[in-house]
Amino acid sequence: MRHAPRLTRDQVCDRYFDRIHRRARRLAECAGPDCALTAEDIALRGFLGLLEAFDRFSEDRGVVFGTFAEFRIAGEMRDALLAEGGATRRQRRASREIDRATQVFTAANGRAPGHDELAGALGLTLDAYWTRSEEHTSELQSPDHLVCRLLLEKK
Repeated sequence: MRHAPRLTRDQVCDRYFDRIHRRARRLAECAGPDCALTAEDIALRGFLGLLEAFDRFSEDRGVVFGTFAEFRIAGEMRDALLAEGGATRRQRRASREIDRATQVFTAANGRAPGHDELAGALGLTLDAYWTRSEEHTSELQSPDHLVCRLLLEKK
Protein backbone atom coordinates (compact mmCIF):
# COMPACT_ATOMS: atom_id res chain seq x y z
CA MET A 1 0.00 0.00 0.00
CA ARG A 2 1.51 3.30 -1.08
CA HIS A 3 0.42 6.61 0.39
CA ALA A 4 -0.14 9.95 -1.29
CA PRO A 5 2.06 10.43 -4.35
CA ARG A 6 5.56 10.61 -2.87
CA LEU A 7 4.75 13.63 -0.71
CA THR A 8 5.14 14.07 3.01
CA ARG A 9 2.20 14.96 5.23
CA ASP A 10 3.52 18.53 5.49
CA GLN A 11 3.79 18.85 1.72
CA VAL A 12 0.23 17.58 1.25
CA CYS A 13 -1.03 20.06 3.86
CA ASP A 14 0.83 22.90 2.13
CA ARG A 15 -0.61 21.88 -1.25
CA TYR A 16 -4.21 21.84 0.05
CA PHE A 17 -3.91 24.80 2.45
CA ASP A 18 -5.54 27.44 0.26
CA ARG A 19 -8.22 25.11 -1.07
CA ILE A 20 -9.31 24.00 2.41
CA HIS A 21 -9.37 27.54 3.79
CA ARG A 22 -11.31 28.84 0.79
CA ARG A 23 -13.95 26.12 1.18
CA ALA A 24 -14.12 26.68 4.94
CA ARG A 25 -14.69 30.42 4.49
CA ARG A 26 -17.51 29.78 1.99
CA LEU A 27 -19.18 27.30 4.33
CA ALA A 28 -18.82 29.63 7.32
CA GLU A 29 -20.40 32.47 5.33
CA CYS A 30 -23.29 30.22 4.30
CA ALA A 31 -23.77 29.06 7.89
CA GLY A 32 -24.26 32.63 9.01
CA PRO A 33 -23.46 34.40 12.27
CA ASP A 34 -25.57 32.04 14.39
CA CYS A 35 -23.32 29.06 13.69
CA ALA A 36 -20.90 28.40 16.54
CA LEU A 37 -18.23 27.14 14.15
CA THR A 38 -15.81 29.65 12.66
CA ALA A 39 -14.08 29.29 9.32
CA GLU A 40 -10.97 28.19 11.23
CA ASP A 41 -12.94 25.45 13.04
CA ILE A 42 -14.28 24.18 9.72
CA ALA A 43 -10.81 24.38 8.12
CA LEU A 44 -9.35 22.39 11.01
CA ARG A 45 -11.85 19.61 10.36
CA GLY A 46 -10.94 19.79 6.66
CA PHE A 47 -7.28 19.27 7.51
CA LEU A 48 -8.22 16.31 9.70
CA GLY A 49 -10.01 14.86 6.69
CA LEU A 50 -6.94 15.50 4.53
CA LEU A 51 -4.65 13.75 6.99
CA GLU A 52 -7.06 10.83 7.24
CA ALA A 53 -7.05 10.61 3.44
CA PHE A 54 -3.25 10.68 3.45
CA ASP A 55 -3.09 7.82 5.97
CA ARG A 56 -5.75 5.69 4.27
CA PHE A 57 -4.94 6.28 0.62
CA SER A 58 -4.03 3.29 -1.49
CA GLU A 59 -3.34 3.36 -5.22
CA ASP A 60 -4.73 -0.18 -5.35
CA ARG A 61 -8.24 1.26 -5.20
CA GLY A 62 -7.81 2.85 -8.62
CA VAL A 63 -8.58 6.36 -7.39
CA VAL A 64 -6.42 9.45 -7.72
CA PHE A 65 -5.28 10.85 -4.38
CA GLY A 66 -6.78 14.27 -5.08
CA THR A 67 -10.24 12.82 -5.62
CA PHE A 68 -9.98 10.65 -2.51
CA ALA A 69 -8.74 13.60 -0.44
CA GLU A 70 -11.49 15.96 -1.67
CA PHE A 71 -14.17 13.53 -0.52
CA ARG A 72 -12.58 13.11 2.91
CA ILE A 73 -12.09 16.87 3.33
CA ALA A 74 -15.69 17.64 2.35
CA GLY A 75 -16.95 14.78 4.51
CA GLU A 76 -15.16 16.03 7.61
CA MET A 77 -16.40 19.57 7.07
CA ARG A 78 -19.95 18.31 6.52
CA ASP A 79 -19.77 16.18 9.66
CA ALA A 80 -18.62 19.18 11.71
CA LEU A 81 -21.49 21.31 10.45
CA LEU A 82 -24.06 18.56 10.91
CA ALA A 83 -22.86 17.88 14.45
CA GLU A 84 -23.17 21.59 15.22
CA GLY A 85 -26.68 21.94 13.82
CA GLY A 86 -29.82 20.75 15.48
CA ALA A 87 -31.62 19.34 12.45
CA THR A 88 -32.04 15.59 12.21
CA ARG A 89 -31.77 13.66 8.97
CA ARG A 90 -35.52 13.27 8.93
CA GLN A 91 -35.99 17.02 9.28
CA ARG A 92 -33.51 17.73 6.50
CA ARG A 93 -35.22 15.16 4.24
CA ALA A 94 -38.64 16.69 4.96
CA SER A 95 -37.25 20.12 4.18
CA ARG A 96 -35.77 18.97 0.86
CA GLU A 97 -39.06 17.29 -0.13
CA ILE A 98 -41.10 20.40 0.64
CA ASP A 99 -38.60 22.65 -1.15
CA ARG A 100 -38.55 20.37 -4.19
CA ALA A 101 -42.35 20.13 -4.37
CA THR A 102 -42.64 23.91 -4.01
CA GLN A 103 -40.17 24.48 -6.85
CA VAL A 104 -41.94 22.00 -9.15
CA PHE A 105 -45.37 23.48 -8.41
CA THR A 106 -44.13 27.05 -8.87
CA ALA A 107 -42.45 26.21 -12.18
CA ALA A 108 -45.59 24.50 -13.47
CA ASN A 109 -48.13 27.06 -12.26
CA GLY A 110 -46.23 30.34 -12.12
CA ARG A 111 -47.07 30.89 -8.46
CA ALA A 112 -46.29 29.46 -5.05
CA PRO A 113 -48.56 26.64 -3.88
CA GLY A 114 -51.03 26.90 -1.04
CA HIS A 115 -50.77 24.46 1.84
CA ASP A 116 -53.48 22.17 0.47
CA GLU A 117 -51.84 22.18 -2.99
CA LEU A 118 -48.45 21.41 -1.52
CA ALA A 119 -49.91 18.58 0.54
CA GLY A 120 -51.45 17.16 -2.63
CA ALA A 121 -48.17 17.50 -4.53
CA LEU A 122 -46.43 15.56 -1.76
CA GLY A 123 -49.16 12.92 -1.71
CA LEU A 124 -50.03 13.70 1.90
CA THR A 125 -53.17 14.46 3.86
CA LEU A 126 -53.30 17.98 5.20
CA ASP A 127 -52.59 16.69 8.75
CA ALA A 128 -49.52 14.77 7.56
CA TYR A 129 -48.41 17.82 5.61
CA TRP A 130 -48.60 20.01 8.74
CA THR A 131 -46.48 17.50 10.66
CA ARG A 132 -43.87 17.52 7.91
CA SER A 133 -44.13 21.29 7.63
CA GLU A 134 -43.34 21.63 11.34
CA GLU A 135 -40.19 19.56 10.79
CA HIS A 136 -39.33 21.82 7.86
CA THR A 137 -39.87 24.95 9.96
CA SER A 138 -37.74 23.67 12.84
CA GLU A 139 -34.93 23.00 10.39
CA LEU A 140 -35.20 26.52 9.01
CA GLN A 141 -34.56 27.79 12.52
CA SER A 142 -31.38 25.70 12.74
CA PRO A 143 -28.22 27.78 12.31
CA ASP A 144 -26.73 25.41 9.77
CA HIS A 145 -29.83 25.14 7.56
CA LEU A 146 -28.30 26.60 4.41
CA VAL A 147 -24.97 24.82 4.80
CA CYS A 148 -26.62 21.45 5.35
CA ARG A 149 -28.81 21.93 2.28
CA LEU A 150 -25.83 22.95 0.15
CA LEU A 151 -23.73 20.03 1.28
CA LEU A 152 -26.44 17.42 1.08
CA GLU A 153 -27.69 18.54 -2.33
CA LYS A 154 -24.18 18.13 -3.76
CA LYS A 155 -23.99 14.48 -2.67
